[in-house]
Amino acid sequence: MMFVAIAFAQETPVRWSAKSPAEPVQAGALFEAKLSARIDGIWHMYSATQPPGGPMATRFKVLSGAPVELSGKIRQSAPQTAFDANFGIDTEFFSGSAEFWIPLKADASAKPGDYAVQIQASYQVCDNRICLPPQNERIQLKIRIR
Repeated sequence: MMFVAIAFAQETPVRWSAKSPAEPVQAGALFEAKLSARIDGIWHMYSATQPPGGPMATRFKVLSGAPVELSGKIRQSAPQTAFDANFGIDTEFFSGSAEFWIPLKADASAKPGDYAVQIQASYQVCDNRICLPPQNERIQLKIRIR
């Protein structure tokens, strides 16, 4: 397994965006937020269902501040599966783009209003020869609780 330590500021080759629910969310209700990742050029990012024993699987958590929590299994677009020489095993990964649907639940005691929800994506990218250190990125979406 090869990781590269970068001594200078390294921009990640992944660009995240979020799509908020189109309709207001009822307090106590379940809903999904869609997160999209655009992955540059030769890089690939590992799936949320990447088996253990290899690269870091993509993970998500809701950061404190909004009356929302993760609630259920994350769905994702279909990953590719192939042998990865960096790890010596078959891996699940995305090239070019990936989509994730994050199951969320609004707190039952949430007051009506607009909220900024911060979701942290933790992920790793590699190319055919090297892997960048794992990244944590904050993705913001807006929800309205009615």
